[in-house]
Amino acid sequence: MRVHGYARTSWAEQARGVVPTVVEQERALRAFCEKTGLELLDVHCDTAISPSQTTMEGVVSILDAPVEDWDAILVVSPCRIQHPTASLSFIEELQANEKKVLVSDEATARLLARLVKPAPAPAAAPERGQGDAGEQARRRDIAERLLRGREAGARAGKHQSGPAPFGYRRDYDRRDEGGGVMLVPDDSEGEVVRLIFREYLRLRSMKRLIKLLDERGLRTRRGKRWSRAGVSWILKNDTYVGRVHFGAIHVQGRHTRLVPPILFNKVQKLIRENNKRGRDDEHDEADDLEEVAVGAEAAVGTASSQEEDDARCA
Repeated sequence: MRVHGYARTSWAEQARGVVPTVVEQERALRAFCEKTGLELLDVHCDTAISPSQTTMEGVVSILDAPVEDWDAILVVSPCRIQHPTASLSFIEELQANEKKVLVSDEATARLLARLVKPAPAPAAAPERGQGDAGEQARRRDIAERLLRGREAGARAGKHQSGPAPFGYRRDYDRRDEGGGVMLVPDDSEGEVVRLIFREYLRLRSMKRLIKLLDERGLRTRRGKRWSRAGVSWILKNDTYVGRVHFGAIHVQGRHTRLVPPILFNKVQKLIRENNKRGRDDEHDEADDLEEVAVGAEAAVGTASSQEEDDARCA
């Protein structure tokens, strides 16, 4: 079974240290795959998601991967895959593409043992002691310094989260005086971004917009056909009007905006109107779908209830 790993922390969680860091989550996911024989393709991360942030670039990157190349998303807890302010239901997107969500716990490991040939057991880890505690303290110090550096970069108006958004690229040959790598527009992708905003306002329908993109042969950065997740992420992302978000930091960015603010605001108003009237095409095909199985039971196709997922995230 081929899986993408996913790790996430919110800004509040990271500040308080109440959940494992993305580095610790990634380490746990890799260890789980070694133990169970799952083939881990990669691990995508979203760090310091703010309460007002509506996009999770790591999940969108996974959804943008070719659907035939993987089977499931692996997380340390079901609540990592959703965020209260997310602009779309990633669970519905996964279900629409017949993908599962697996949780790296013992129940899942037992069920996978019936389906997947385990990988060879790793060498025994050295006995934990004072040296291990010192290593953990060192990693925490590195993570804190990296976080402070990213916060400083965000306050300076530099994009910090994940890869360059579609429509931009990072120009490593053109660093500013602070040493940061700036976002610069990508000419061909930028034209697609502007077209998406203009045509959504003209067509007033997500479904018709996606059909138009397909008819014109326009593809995502990975060469995939556009999905509701990808188009919605672009339409609701104010990076395109020059904004930068990182945790509780919300500032005007130093990158060139691709979309005029008046067009962006008109699109947000139309999205709200379509949602209110129940016309938003993001839900047209999802209404008839059953809730995707989350957790250990997903490995054998048995659905788990949302109440159980909520309890595990408490």
